[in-house]
Amino acid sequence: MEESDITQAMRTSSSRSGEPVFLPAVGMEFDSAKEAKDFCNLYSWEIGFGIRKGRNRVNDNNYTTRQDFVRSCEGLCPNSRAATCRTGCKAMIRLHRTSDHGWVISRLHLQHNHPCSATHGQNKQWLSHSDIGPMTKDVVQKLRENNIPIGRVCSILGVDGTQSTIPIRKEAVRSLCARIAQDNIKDDIGKTLGLLEQMKRNDVGMEISFKIDEDGKIKLMLWCTGKNRADYAKFGDVSIVFGGVLLTTEKVEDFEWAFSKFVEIMGGKEPHTILTDQCQEMAAAIKTTLKATNHRWCRWHVLRKTKQKVGPTYSKKINFKKEFNKLVTEETMVLRCVCRKCRVGVPIERHAELIYTRRIYEKFYNELYYAGGYAIKSRTSDGVFEVAHSLFDGNADQIFYKVVYVGGEKITCQCGLYEHLGLLCRHSLKVLVYLDVKEIPKNNIMPRWMKDGDESADHSNVKTGFDVIRGSSDVLKKRALVNRVLEVAYGPNTISEEVYAQAMGVMDLVRSQSSMLQPLVDQPFHDPRISAVTSASAIGAPTNIRCPDRPTKKGRPANSSLQSWKEE
Repeated sequence: MEESDITQAMRTSSSRSGEPVFLPAVGMEFDSAKEAKDFCNLYSWEIGFGIRKGRNRVNDNNYTTRQDFVRSCEGLCPNSRAATCRTGCKAMIRLHRTSDHGWVISRLHLQHNHPCSATHGQNKQWLSHSDIGPMTKDVVQKLRENNIPIGRVCSILGVDGTQSTIPIRKEAVRSLCARIAQDNIKDDIGKTLGLLEQMKRNDVGMEISFKIDEDGKIKLMLWCTGKNRADYAKFGDVSIVFGGVLLTTEKVEDFEWAFSKFVEIMGGKEPHTILTDQCQEMAAAIKTTLKATNHRWCRWHVLRKTKQKVGPTYSKKINFKKEFNKLVTEETMVLRCVCRKCRVGVPIERHAELIYTRRIYEKFYNELYYAGGYAIKSRTSDGVFEVAHSLFDGNADQIFYKVVYVGGEKITCQCGLYEHLGLLCRHSLKVLVYLDVKEIPKNNIMPRWMKDGDESADHSNVKTGFDVIRGSSDVLKKRALVNRVLEVAYGPNTISEEVYAQAMGVMDLVRSQSSMLQPLVDQPFHDPRISAVTSASAIGAPTNIRCPDRPTKKGRPANSSLQSWKEE
Protein backbone atom coordinates (compact mmCIF):
# COMPACT_ATOMS: atom_id res chain seq x y z
CA MET A 1 0.00 0.00 0.00
CA GLU A 2 3.05 2.28 -0.09
CA GLU A 3 3.16 5.13 -2.61
CA SER A 4 5.28 4.34 -5.68
CA ASP A 5 8.12 6.58 -6.82
CA ILE A 6 6.26 7.47 -10.02
CA THR A 7 3.20 8.65 -8.09
CA GLN A 8 5.35 10.51 -5.55
CA ALA A 9 7.29 12.28 -8.35
CA MET A 10 4.06 13.44 -9.96
CA ARG A 11 2.72 14.67 -6.60
CA THR A 12 5.83 16.64 -5.66
CA SER A 13 6.57 18.06 -9.13
CA SER A 14 4.79 21.35 -8.37
CA SER A 15 7.24 22.14 -5.54
CA ARG A 16 10.28 21.42 -7.74
CA SER A 17 9.94 24.16 -10.32
CA GLY A 18 12.50 24.04 -13.12
CA GLU A 19 13.27 20.35 -12.59
CA PRO A 20 11.96 17.37 -14.54
CA VAL A 21 8.91 15.69 -13.11
CA PHE A 22 10.58 12.26 -13.06
CA LEU A 23 14.05 13.03 -11.71
CA PRO A 24 16.07 9.97 -10.53
CA ALA A 25 18.24 10.19 -7.41
CA VAL A 26 20.64 7.89 -5.56
CA GLY A 27 18.82 5.85 -2.92
CA MET A 28 15.46 5.86 -4.75
CA GLU A 29 13.83 2.43 -4.33
CA PHE A 30 11.55 0.48 -6.65
CA ASP A 31 9.50 -2.68 -6.22
CA SER A 32 10.70 -4.25 -9.48
CA ALA A 33 13.20 -3.75 -12.26
CA LYS A 34 10.36 -2.92 -14.66
CA GLU A 35 9.16 -0.11 -12.43
CA ALA A 36 12.71 1.25 -12.31
CA LYS A 37 12.98 1.08 -16.11
CA ASP A 38 9.63 2.84 -16.56
CA PHE A 39 10.73 5.64 -14.22
CA CYS A 40 14.03 6.10 -16.07
CA ASN A 41 12.26 5.99 -19.41
CA LEU A 42 9.82 8.72 -18.32
CA TYR A 43 12.78 10.87 -17.34
CA SER A 44 14.46 10.31 -20.71
CA TRP A 45 11.19 11.25 -22.49
CA GLU A 46 11.15 14.59 -20.69
CA ILE A 47 14.80 15.34 -21.46
CA GLY A 48 14.79 14.00 -25.03
CA PHE A 49 16.83 10.80 -25.33
CA GLY A 50 16.42 7.04 -25.20
CA ILE A 51 17.67 4.35 -22.83
CA ARG A 52 18.54 0.69 -23.07
CA LYS A 53 19.82 -2.06 -20.80
CA GLY A 54 23.57 -2.12 -20.15
CA ARG A 55 25.78 -4.44 -18.11
CA ASN A 56 24.39 -6.63 -15.38
CA ARG A 57 25.64 -9.10 -12.74
CA VAL A 58 24.32 -12.61 -12.09
CA ASN A 59 25.19 -14.69 -8.99
CA ASP A 60 25.84 -18.40 -8.81
CA ASN A 61 22.13 -19.14 -8.64
CA ASN A 62 21.53 -17.34 -11.99
CA TYR A 63 19.91 -14.50 -10.07
CA THR A 64 20.37 -10.92 -11.35
CA THR A 65 21.77 -8.69 -8.60
CA ARG A 66 22.78 -5.63 -10.63
CA GLN A 67 21.40 -3.91 -13.73
CA ASP A 68 22.63 -0.82 -15.56
CA PHE A 69 20.46 1.44 -17.75
CA VAL A 70 22.51 3.48 -20.20
CA ARG A 71 21.76 6.03 -22.87
CA SER A 72 21.04 4.82 -26.39
CA CYS A 73 24.10 6.86 -27.43
CA GLU A 74 26.38 4.89 -25.10
CA GLY A 75 29.45 3.24 -26.65
CA LEU A 76 31.01 3.62 -30.08
CA CYS A 77 30.27 1.87 -33.39
CA PRO A 78 33.03 -0.57 -34.50
CA ASN A 79 32.77 0.70 -38.07
CA SER A 80 34.10 4.25 -38.07
CA ARG A 81 32.61 4.99 -41.50
CA ALA A 82 29.07 3.96 -40.65
CA ALA A 83 26.37 6.50 -39.75
CA THR A 84 25.40 5.93 -36.12
CA CYS A 85 23.89 7.65 -33.11
CA ARG A 86 26.54 6.21 -30.79
CA THR A 87 28.58 9.08 -29.26
CA GLY A 88 30.21 7.32 -26.32
CA CYS A 89 27.88 8.96 -23.80
CA LYS A 90 28.77 8.04 -20.18
CA ALA A 91 25.38 8.80 -18.66
CA MET A 92 23.92 5.84 -16.78
CA ILE A 93 21.77 4.62 -13.88
CA ARG A 94 22.90 1.59 -11.82
CA LEU A 95 20.44 -0.51 -9.85
CA HIS A 96 21.23 -3.06 -7.09
CA ARG A 97 18.88 -5.67 -5.72
CA THR A 98 17.93 -5.22 -2.07
CA SER A 99 17.46 -7.86 0.60
CA ASP A 100 13.66 -7.74 0.17
CA HIS A 101 14.04 -8.33 -3.60
CA GLY A 102 13.45 -4.72 -4.51
CA TRP A 103 15.75 -2.41 -6.47
CA VAL A 104 17.59 0.74 -5.43
CA ILE A 105 19.59 3.32 -7.40
CA SER A 106 23.20 2.95 -6.26
CA ARG A 107 24.97 5.04 -8.89
CA LEU A 108 23.82 7.90 -11.09
CA HIS A 109 25.42 9.91 -13.88
CA LEU A 110 23.07 12.32 -15.71
CA GLN A 111 25.51 14.27 -17.88
CA HIS A 112 25.46 13.45 -21.63
CA ASN A 113 27.49 14.57 -24.64
CA HIS A 114 24.83 14.58 -27.38
CA PRO A 115 21.99 16.91 -28.40
CA CYS A 116 18.56 15.97 -27.09
CA SER A 117 15.40 15.54 -29.12
CA ALA A 118 13.40 18.74 -29.45
CA THR A 119 9.97 17.44 -30.56
CA HIS A 120 7.67 14.53 -29.86
CA GLY A 121 8.20 13.21 -33.39
CA GLN A 122 11.98 13.04 -32.82
CA ASN A 123 11.56 11.63 -29.35
CA LYS A 124 9.47 8.69 -30.60
CA GLN A 125 12.34 7.51 -32.81
CA TRP A 126 14.18 6.16 -29.75
CA LEU A 127 13.31 2.50 -29.34
CA SER A 128 12.69 2.80 -25.61
CA HIS A 129 9.82 5.21 -26.27
CA SER A 130 8.13 2.91 -28.75
CA ASP A 131 7.60 0.12 -26.27
CA ILE A 132 3.97 -1.04 -26.27
CA GLY A 133 2.41 -1.89 -22.93
CA PRO A 134 0.51 -5.12 -22.19
CA MET A 135 -2.91 -3.42 -22.19
CA THR A 136 -2.21 -1.80 -25.54
CA LYS A 137 -0.97 -5.13 -26.89
CA ASP A 138 -4.26 -6.74 -25.88
CA VAL A 139 -6.19 -4.02 -27.68
CA VAL A 140 -4.09 -4.47 -30.82
CA GLN A 141 -4.55 -8.24 -30.70
CA LYS A 142 -8.34 -7.92 -30.39
CA LEU A 143 -8.44 -5.49 -33.29
CA ARG A 144 -6.36 -7.76 -35.51
CA GLU A 145 -8.50 -10.77 -34.62
CA ASN A 146 -11.46 -8.83 -36.02
CA ASN A 147 -9.56 -8.16 -39.28
CA ILE A 148 -8.99 -4.45 -38.61
CA PRO A 149 -6.30 -3.13 -41.01
CA ILE A 150 -2.98 -2.01 -39.52
CA GLY A 151 -3.53 1.57 -40.66
CA ARG A 152 -6.87 1.67 -38.88
CA VAL A 153 -5.26 0.19 -35.76
CA CYS A 154 -2.72 3.04 -35.74
CA SER A 155 -5.54 5.55 -36.05
CA ILE A 156 -7.43 3.99 -33.15
CA LEU A 157 -4.33 4.06 -30.95
CA GLY A 158 -3.63 7.67 -31.90
CA VAL A 159 -0.14 7.06 -33.29
CA ASP A 160 -1.03 8.31 -36.78
CA GLY A 161 1.08 11.31 -37.77
CA THR A 162 4.43 12.72 -36.59
CA GLN A 163 2.81 15.31 -34.31
CA SER A 164 1.10 12.72 -32.12
CA THR A 165 2.05 12.87 -28.44
CA ILE A 166 1.56 9.12 -27.98
CA PRO A 167 5.06 7.59 -27.50
CA ILE A 168 4.44 4.75 -29.99
CA ARG A 169 5.67 4.57 -33.56
CA LYS A 170 3.87 3.04 -36.52
CA GLU A 171 6.84 0.72 -37.03
CA ALA A 172 6.39 -0.64 -33.51
CA VAL A 173 2.70 -1.30 -34.15
CA ARG A 174 3.51 -3.05 -37.42
CA SER A 175 6.16 -5.19 -35.70
CA LEU A 176 3.66 -6.13 -33.00
CA CYS A 177 1.05 -7.09 -35.61
CA ALA A 178 3.65 -9.22 -37.39
CA ARG A 179 4.49 -11.07 -34.17
CA ILE A 180 0.79 -11.61 -33.47
CA ALA A 181 0.36 -13.07 -36.97
CA GLN A 182 3.32 -15.40 -36.45
CA ASP A 183 1.87 -16.60 -33.16
CA ASN A 184 -1.50 -17.23 -34.77
CA ILE A 185 -0.13 -19.41 -37.57
CA LYS A 186 1.66 -21.72 -35.15
CA ASP A 187 -0.14 -25.06 -35.25
CA ASP A 188 -2.76 -23.56 -37.54
CA ILE A 189 -3.80 -26.97 -38.86
CA GLY A 190 -4.37 -28.24 -35.33
CA LYS A 191 -6.44 -25.18 -34.50
CA THR A 192 -8.44 -25.55 -37.71
CA LEU A 193 -9.15 -29.22 -37.13
CA GLY A 194 -10.20 -28.50 -33.58
CA LEU A 195 -12.58 -25.79 -34.75
CA LEU A 196 -14.06 -28.00 -37.45
CA GLU A 197 -14.49 -30.85 -34.98
CA GLN A 198 -16.38 -28.57 -32.65
CA MET A 199 -18.58 -27.35 -35.51
CA LYS A 200 -19.22 -30.96 -36.54
CA ARG A 201 -20.45 -31.85 -33.06
CA ASN A 202 -22.90 -28.95 -33.09
CA ASP A 203 -23.99 -29.44 -36.73
CA VAL A 204 -24.89 -32.99 -37.78
CA GLY A 205 -25.34 -31.90 -41.40
CA MET A 206 -21.82 -30.57 -41.78
CA GLU A 207 -19.51 -32.28 -44.28
CA ILE A 208 -15.69 -32.04 -44.34
CA SER A 209 -13.33 -33.39 -47.01
CA PHE A 210 -9.51 -33.55 -47.02
CA LYS A 211 -6.86 -34.37 -49.57
CA ILE A 212 -3.54 -35.61 -48.19
CA ASP A 213 -0.24 -35.79 -50.08
CA GLU A 214 2.33 -38.59 -49.97
CA ASP A 215 3.87 -37.29 -46.75
CA GLY A 216 0.55 -37.31 -44.92
CA LYS A 217 0.18 -33.51 -44.98
CA ILE A 218 -3.17 -31.90 -45.63
CA LYS A 219 -3.05 -30.40 -49.10
CA LEU A 220 -6.68 -29.45 -49.68
CA MET A 221 -9.61 -28.95 -47.35
CA LEU A 222 -13.30 -28.30 -48.06
CA TRP A 223 -16.21 -27.95 -45.67
CA CYS A 224 -19.93 -27.16 -45.91
CA THR A 225 -22.24 -26.64 -42.96
CA GLY A 226 -25.73 -28.03 -42.75
CA LYS A 227 -27.18 -24.58 -43.39
CA ASN A 228 -24.94 -24.18 -46.45
CA ARG A 229 -26.30 -27.40 -47.91
CA ALA A 230 -29.91 -26.48 -47.10
CA ASP A 231 -29.50 -23.04 -48.69
CA TYR A 232 -27.91 -24.54 -51.79
CA ALA A 233 -30.76 -27.04 -52.20
CA LYS A 234 -33.45 -24.35 -51.88
CA PHE A 235 -31.85 -21.39 -53.60
CA GLY A 236 -28.50 -21.87 -55.30
CA ASP A 237 -28.81 -18.66 -57.34
CA VAL A 238 -28.14 -15.89 -54.83
CA SER A 239 -24.95 -14.46 -53.36
CA ILE A 240 -24.58 -16.32 -50.09
CA VAL A 241 -21.86 -18.57 -48.71
CA PHE A 242 -22.21 -22.24 -49.62
CA GLY A 243 -18.94 -23.55 -48.20
CA GLY A 244 -15.25 -22.94 -47.61
CA VAL A 245 -12.08 -24.31 -49.17
CA LEU A 246 -8.36 -24.08 -48.41
CA LEU A 247 -5.79 -24.73 -51.14
CA THR A 248 -2.02 -24.95 -50.72
CA THR A 249 -1.52 -24.59 -54.48
CA GLU A 250 -3.67 -23.30 -57.33
CA LYS A 251 -3.25 -25.99 -59.96
CA VAL A 252 -5.90 -27.39 -62.27
CA GLU A 253 -6.13 -30.67 -60.38
CA ASP A 254 -6.63 -28.79 -57.10
CA PHE A 255 -9.61 -26.88 -58.45
CA GLU A 256 -10.99 -30.04 -60.05
CA TRP A 257 -10.90 -31.77 -56.67
CA ALA A 258 -12.57 -28.81 -54.96
CA PHE A 259 -15.37 -28.48 -57.54
CA SER A 260 -16.07 -32.21 -57.75
CA LYS A 261 -16.16 -32.60 -53.96
CA PHE A 262 -18.45 -29.59 -53.65
CA VAL A 263 -20.93 -31.05 -56.14
CA GLU A 264 -20.70 -34.43 -54.38
CA ILE A 265 -21.47 -32.87 -50.98
CA MET A 266 -24.40 -30.95 -52.49
CA GLY A 267 -26.02 -34.15 -53.74
CA GLY A 268 -24.82 -33.95 -57.35
CA LYS A 269 -26.45 -30.58 -58.09
CA GLU A 270 -24.19 -28.37 -60.18
CA PRO A 271 -24.47 -24.57 -59.88
CA HIS A 272 -26.24 -22.70 -62.67
CA THR A 273 -23.58 -19.98 -62.88
CA ILE A 274 -20.12 -19.52 -61.39
CA LEU A 275 -18.28 -16.18 -61.25
CA THR A 276 -14.48 -16.22 -61.02
CA ASP A 277 -11.52 -14.02 -61.78
CA GLN A 278 -9.50 -14.60 -64.93
CA CYS A 279 -7.64 -17.59 -63.50
CA GLN A 280 -6.81 -20.00 -66.33
CA GLU A 281 -6.41 -22.98 -64.02
CA MET A 282 -9.85 -22.42 -62.52
CA ALA A 283 -11.42 -22.00 -65.95
CA ALA A 284 -9.89 -25.28 -67.14
CA ALA A 285 -11.17 -27.10 -64.04
CA ILE A 286 -14.70 -25.75 -64.57
CA LYS A 287 -14.78 -27.11 -68.12
CA THR A 288 -13.98 -30.64 -66.95
CA THR A 289 -15.98 -30.84 -63.70
CA LEU A 290 -18.87 -28.36 -64.08
CA LYS A 291 -19.90 -28.98 -67.67
CA ALA A 292 -23.51 -27.80 -67.18
CA THR A 293 -22.49 -24.59 -65.39
CA ASN A 294 -22.29 -21.18 -67.03
CA HIS A 295 -18.84 -19.74 -66.34
CA ARG A 296 -18.64 -15.94 -66.22
CA TRP A 297 -15.92 -13.53 -65.15
CA CYS A 298 -16.43 -11.39 -62.10
CA ARG A 299 -17.53 -7.85 -62.90
CA TRP A 300 -14.76 -6.27 -60.82
CA HIS A 301 -12.00 -8.14 -62.63
CA VAL A 302 -13.45 -7.16 -65.99
CA LEU A 303 -13.89 -3.47 -65.18
CA ARG A 304 -10.40 -3.10 -63.75
CA LYS A 305 -9.06 -3.64 -67.27
CA THR A 306 -11.54 -1.34 -68.97
CA LYS A 307 -9.12 1.57 -69.22
CA GLN A 308 -6.47 -0.70 -70.70
CA LYS A 309 -8.76 -2.28 -73.29
CA VAL A 310 -10.95 0.69 -74.28
CA GLY A 311 -8.12 3.20 -74.30
CA PRO A 312 -8.43 6.99 -74.71
CA THR A 313 -12.17 6.80 -75.27
CA TYR A 314 -12.69 5.69 -71.67
CA SER A 315 -10.14 8.07 -70.15
CA LYS A 316 -10.75 11.33 -72.00
CA LYS A 317 -14.44 11.24 -72.85
CA ILE A 318 -16.17 11.78 -69.53
CA ASN A 319 -19.67 11.18 -70.85
CA PHE A 320 -18.67 7.81 -72.28
CA LYS A 321 -17.19 6.71 -68.96
CA LYS A 322 -20.31 7.79 -67.10
CA GLU A 323 -22.72 6.10 -69.47
CA PHE A 324 -20.58 2.94 -69.66
CA ASN A 325 -20.48 2.49 -65.90
CA LYS A 326 -24.18 3.28 -65.64
CA LEU A 327 -24.98 0.62 -68.23
CA VAL A 328 -22.83 -2.03 -66.53
CA THR A 329 -23.66 -1.18 -62.93
CA GLU A 330 -27.26 -0.02 -62.86
CA GLU A 331 -29.10 -1.76 -65.79
CA THR A 332 -29.64 -5.53 -63.96
CA MET A 333 -30.60 -3.57 -60.88
CA VAL A 334 -32.96 -1.17 -62.82
CA LEU A 335 -34.54 -4.07 -64.67
CA ARG A 336 -35.36 -6.18 -61.62
CA CYS A 337 -35.33 -3.93 -58.58
CA VAL A 338 -36.43 -0.43 -59.57
CA CYS A 339 -40.20 -0.03 -59.79
CA ARG A 340 -41.31 2.23 -62.61
CA LYS A 341 -43.83 4.95 -61.95
CA CYS A 342 -47.19 4.25 -63.54
CA ARG A 343 -47.92 6.94 -66.11
CA VAL A 344 -51.45 5.94 -67.12
CA GLY A 345 -52.65 4.52 -63.85
CA VAL A 346 -54.79 1.58 -65.01
CA PRO A 347 -54.30 -1.80 -63.28
CA ILE A 348 -53.16 -3.55 -66.46
CA GLU A 349 -50.17 -1.20 -66.65
CA ARG A 350 -48.82 -2.46 -63.32
CA HIS A 351 -49.24 -6.06 -64.45
CA ALA A 352 -47.27 -5.33 -67.62
CA GLU A 353 -44.49 -3.73 -65.55
CA LEU A 354 -44.23 -6.87 -63.44
CA ILE A 355 -44.01 -9.40 -66.28
CA TYR A 356 -42.39 -7.58 -69.24
CA THR A 357 -38.77 -6.70 -69.74
CA ARG A 358 -37.81 -3.06 -69.71
CA ARG A 359 -37.61 -2.68 -73.51
CA ILE A 360 -40.91 -4.39 -74.34
CA TYR A 361 -42.63 -2.54 -71.49
CA GLU A 362 -41.79 0.78 -73.14
CA LYS A 363 -43.45 -0.43 -76.35
CA PHE A 364 -46.45 -1.64 -74.36
CA TYR A 365 -46.73 1.75 -72.68
CA ASN A 366 -46.78 3.52 -76.06
CA GLU A 367 -49.70 1.36 -77.19
CA LEU A 368 -51.49 1.93 -73.89
CA TYR A 369 -50.98 5.68 -74.19
CA TYR A 370 -52.38 5.87 -77.73
CA ALA A 371 -55.31 3.66 -76.67
CA GLY A 372 -56.69 6.69 -74.88
CA GLY A 373 -57.45 8.31 -78.26
CA TYR A 374 -59.81 5.53 -79.32
CA ALA A 375 -63.47 4.98 -78.53
CA ILE A 376 -65.69 1.89 -78.57
CA LYS A 377 -68.41 2.44 -81.17
CA SER A 378 -70.39 -0.78 -80.83
CA ARG A 379 -70.53 -4.01 -78.87
CA THR A 380 -72.33 -7.29 -79.49
CA SER A 381 -73.43 -9.91 -77.05
CA ASP A 382 -70.89 -12.46 -78.29
CA GLY A 383 -67.87 -10.30 -77.45
CA VAL A 384 -67.22 -8.38 -80.68
CA PHE A 385 -66.24 -4.71 -80.28
CA GLU A 386 -65.84 -2.02 -82.92
CA VAL A 387 -63.08 0.46 -82.06
CA ALA A 388 -62.27 3.68 -83.94
CA HIS A 389 -60.18 6.78 -83.35
CA SER A 390 -62.24 9.57 -81.78
CA LEU A 391 -60.43 12.23 -83.82
CA PHE A 392 -62.19 11.09 -87.01
CA ASP A 393 -65.74 10.95 -85.64
CA GLY A 394 -68.18 11.80 -88.44
CA ASN A 395 -65.55 11.34 -91.13
CA ALA A 396 -66.52 9.07 -93.99
CA ASP A 397 -62.99 7.63 -94.07
CA GLN A 398 -63.04 6.63 -90.40
CA ILE A 399 -61.49 3.17 -89.93
CA PHE A 400 -63.16 0.67 -87.61
CA TYR A 401 -61.24 -2.20 -86.01
CA LYS A 402 -63.04 -5.29 -84.81
CA VAL A 403 -61.83 -6.72 -81.52
CA VAL A 404 -62.99 -10.09 -80.15
CA TYR A 405 -62.86 -10.80 -76.43
CA VAL A 406 -65.01 -13.77 -75.51
CA GLY A 407 -63.35 -15.06 -72.36
CA GLY A 408 -60.44 -14.29 -70.09
CA GLU A 409 -57.86 -16.32 -72.01
CA LYS A 410 -57.21 -14.22 -75.13
CA ILE A 411 -58.17 -11.08 -76.99
CA THR A 412 -57.85 -10.72 -80.78
CA CYS A 413 -57.82 -7.64 -82.99
CA GLN A 414 -58.24 -7.24 -86.71
CA CYS A 415 -55.04 -5.17 -87.06
CA GLY A 416 -52.88 -8.25 -86.42
CA LEU A 417 -50.22 -6.53 -84.27
CA TYR A 418 -50.13 -9.35 -81.73
CA GLU A 419 -49.66 -11.99 -84.44
CA HIS A 420 -46.86 -9.91 -85.95
CA LEU A 421 -45.03 -8.66 -82.84
CA GLY A 422 -46.43 -10.62 -79.91
CA LEU A 423 -47.64 -7.41 -78.25
CA LEU A 424 -51.18 -6.21 -77.65
CA CYS A 425 -52.30 -3.34 -79.87
CA ARG A 426 -53.95 -0.11 -78.77
CA HIS A 427 -57.37 -1.32 -79.96
CA SER A 428 -57.25 -4.41 -77.76
CA LEU A 429 -55.96 -2.40 -74.80
CA LYS A 430 -58.87 0.03 -75.23
CA VAL A 431 -61.30 -2.85 -74.85
CA LEU A 432 -59.45 -4.28 -71.83
CA VAL A 433 -59.37 -0.91 -70.08
CA TYR A 434 -63.05 -0.40 -70.89
CA LEU A 435 -63.90 -3.77 -69.33
CA ASP A 436 -61.68 -2.97 -66.31
CA VAL A 437 -59.48 -6.04 -66.89
CA LYS A 438 -56.64 -5.97 -64.36
CA GLU A 439 -54.22 -8.36 -66.07
CA ILE A 440 -53.12 -9.13 -69.61
CA PRO A 441 -54.86 -12.29 -70.86
CA LYS A 442 -52.69 -15.34 -70.38
CA ASN A 443 -52.63 -16.33 -74.04
CA ASN A 444 -51.58 -12.82 -75.07
CA ILE A 445 -48.29 -13.01 -73.17
CA MET A 446 -45.32 -14.13 -75.24
CA PRO A 447 -42.71 -15.96 -73.13
CA ARG A 448 -39.81 -14.31 -74.94
CA TRP A 449 -40.91 -10.86 -73.71
CA MET A 450 -41.15 -11.91 -70.05
CA LYS A 451 -38.52 -11.05 -67.45
CA ASP A 452 -38.12 -14.65 -66.36
CA GLY A 453 -38.84 -16.25 -69.73
CA ASP A 454 -41.43 -18.55 -68.19
CA GLU A 455 -41.86 -21.41 -70.63
CA SER A 456 -43.94 -23.47 -68.22
CA ALA A 457 -47.10 -21.42 -68.81
CA ASP A 458 -49.73 -22.96 -71.05
CA HIS A 459 -49.69 -21.07 -74.35
CA SER A 460 -51.13 -23.83 -76.46
CA ASN A 461 -54.19 -21.80 -77.41
CA VAL A 462 -52.24 -18.84 -78.78
CA LYS A 463 -52.53 -20.08 -82.36
CA THR A 464 -56.29 -20.69 -82.28
CA GLY A 465 -57.52 -17.08 -82.45
CA PHE A 466 -59.30 -15.31 -85.27
CA ASP A 467 -56.77 -13.99 -87.70
CA VAL A 468 -59.00 -11.81 -89.82
CA ILE A 469 -62.28 -10.42 -88.56
CA ARG A 470 -64.85 -9.58 -91.25
CA GLY A 471 -68.58 -10.08 -91.24
CA SER A 472 -71.00 -11.25 -88.61
CA SER A 473 -70.59 -13.51 -85.62
CA ASP A 474 -71.66 -16.54 -87.67
CA VAL A 475 -68.64 -16.05 -89.93
CA LEU A 476 -66.40 -15.83 -86.88
CA LYS A 477 -67.75 -19.08 -85.56
CA LYS A 478 -67.20 -20.83 -88.87
CA ARG A 479 -63.63 -19.58 -89.09
CA ALA A 480 -62.97 -20.80 -85.57
CA LEU A 481 -64.27 -24.18 -86.74
CA VAL A 482 -61.81 -24.15 -89.66
CA ASN A 483 -58.91 -23.37 -87.32
CA ARG A 484 -59.93 -26.23 -85.03
CA VAL A 485 -59.98 -28.65 -87.98
CA LEU A 486 -56.53 -27.51 -89.06
CA GLU A 487 -55.19 -28.07 -85.54
CA VAL A 488 -56.44 -31.65 -85.58
CA ALA A 489 -55.23 -32.28 -89.12
CA TYR A 490 -51.68 -31.07 -88.50
CA GLY A 491 -51.35 -32.08 -84.89
CA PRO A 492 -48.93 -34.76 -83.62
CA ASN A 493 -51.63 -37.34 -82.78
CA THR A 494 -52.75 -39.94 -85.34
CA ILE A 495 -56.40 -40.24 -86.44
CA SER A 496 -57.99 -43.68 -86.35
CA GLU A 497 -60.42 -44.87 -89.01
CA GLU A 498 -63.36 -44.71 -86.60
CA VAL A 499 -62.60 -41.13 -85.57
CA TYR A 500 -62.07 -40.14 -89.21
CA ALA A 501 -65.45 -41.59 -90.25
CA GLN A 502 -67.27 -39.86 -87.39
CA ALA A 503 -65.63 -36.51 -88.14
CA MET A 504 -66.52 -36.72 -91.85
CA GLY A 505 -70.10 -37.60 -90.99
CA VAL A 506 -70.40 -34.58 -88.72
CA MET A 507 -68.95 -32.32 -91.40
CA ASP A 508 -71.40 -33.65 -93.98
CA LEU A 509 -74.25 -32.99 -91.56
CA VAL A 510 -73.09 -29.42 -90.96
CA ARG A 511 -72.67 -28.79 -94.69
CA SER A 512 -76.15 -30.05 -95.51
CA GLN A 513 -77.76 -27.87 -92.85
CA SER A 514 -75.84 -24.66 -93.54
CA SER A 515 -75.88 -22.56 -96.67
CA MET A 516 -73.34 -19.99 -95.47
CA LEU A 517 -70.32 -22.22 -95.49
CA GLN A 518 -69.57 -21.57 -99.19
CA PRO A 519 -69.16 -17.77 -98.77
CA LEU A 520 -66.82 -18.47 -95.90
CA VAL A 521 -64.59 -20.65 -98.07
CA ASP A 522 -64.65 -18.22 -100.97
CA GLN A 523 -63.44 -15.31 -98.82
CA PRO A 524 -59.67 -14.83 -98.80
CA PHE A 525 -57.86 -16.34 -95.84
CA HIS A 526 -54.69 -14.36 -95.11
CA ASP A 527 -52.98 -16.40 -92.39
CA PRO A 528 -49.50 -17.06 -93.88
CA ARG A 529 -48.80 -19.85 -91.40
CA ILE A 530 -51.88 -21.87 -92.32
CA SER A 531 -51.51 -21.14 -96.03
CA ALA A 532 -47.92 -22.36 -96.05
CA VAL A 533 -48.74 -25.56 -94.19
CA THR A 534 -51.73 -26.30 -96.39
CA SER A 535 -49.79 -25.77 -99.62
CA ALA A 536 -46.91 -27.94 -98.49
CA SER A 537 -49.25 -30.71 -97.46
CA ALA A 538 -51.08 -30.60 -100.74
CA ILE A 539 -47.97 -31.28 -102.84
CA GLY A 540 -46.54 -33.87 -100.47
CA ALA A 541 -43.64 -31.70 -99.28
CA PRO A 542 -42.42 -31.71 -95.66
CA THR A 543 -44.17 -29.27 -93.34
CA ASN A 544 -40.95 -27.78 -91.93
CA ILE A 545 -40.78 -25.00 -94.50
CA ARG A 546 -37.53 -23.00 -94.75
CA CYS A 547 -36.49 -19.92 -96.69
CA PRO A 548 -35.02 -20.53 -100.18
CA ASP A 549 -31.36 -20.07 -100.82
CA ARG A 550 -30.26 -16.58 -101.66
CA PRO A 551 -29.52 -15.99 -105.36
CA THR A 552 -25.88 -15.79 -106.27
CA LYS A 553 -24.59 -12.39 -107.37
CA LYS A 554 -23.11 -11.98 -110.82
CA GLY A 555 -19.71 -10.46 -111.46
CA ARG A 556 -16.45 -10.75 -109.61
CA PRO A 557 -16.60 -13.15 -106.64
CA ALA A 558 -15.99 -11.77 -103.16
CA ASN A 559 -12.48 -12.00 -101.69
CA SER A 560 -12.29 -14.91 -99.24
CA SER A 561 -8.57 -14.94 -98.55
CA LEU A 562 -9.10 -14.09 -94.91
CA GLN A 563 -11.09 -17.29 -94.42
CA SER A 564 -8.71 -19.56 -96.32
CA TRP A 565 -7.65 -21.14 -93.05
CA LYS A 566 -11.03 -22.88 -92.86
CA GLU A 567 -10.17 -25.00 -95.90
CA GLU A 568 -6.92 -26.31 -94.46
